[in-house]
Amino acid sequence: MAGEPKAGEKLAFRAAYGNLAEVLVQLPLGVPVALFSATLSQLILQRIIKSLNLSKDITDTFMLTTNRPNISHAVIPMVDSIKNLSNLDFLVSVPFHLPMSYPPKSIIFIDHKLSTAAVARYLNTRLPEAVRRVFKFRHLHSSMSTEHNEMVFDEFRKPDGLVQGVVAT
Repeated sequence: MAGEPKAGEKLAFRAAYGNLAEVLVQLPLGVPVALFSATLSQLILQRIIKSLNLSKDITDTFMLTTNRPNISHAVIPMVDSIKNLSNLDFLVSVPFHLPMSYPPKSIIFIDHKLSTAAVARYLNTRLPEAVRRVFKFRHLHSSMSTEHNEMVFDEFRKPDGLVQGVVAT
């Protein structure tokens, strides 16, 4: 759970999340509280409810699908490991030549922050030089500056922005 170290790790991911209960006790009674997550499991949800001392009789939970018409989910089997970047070759066809369409805007989630740069760099090398002027993969993660992450995501949001693919954790 965020705020607690994973088994075998010394540091917690986003340790401040473990202090949410300290914030809640400072709020006046009756203030509504909402928590959101795209990846929350039932086990972690129950731990959060317990750690925040939320009363089950006045706590509502909603578990909605992330399936949307403009989102495609894919889980691919890895040959070797994620270190074998050729596992990602399906994202950028080679040979790639115009007038082929550019790869669709995409966000690629991976498990390790330090791998995000290597994956973005690898995918960019699969694009012809001329295409890299109008289409780039960029990386971001929580240890990068807020300014960097906002710049990458702002450029990604633009329909004609240079950043068309984001590699993130």
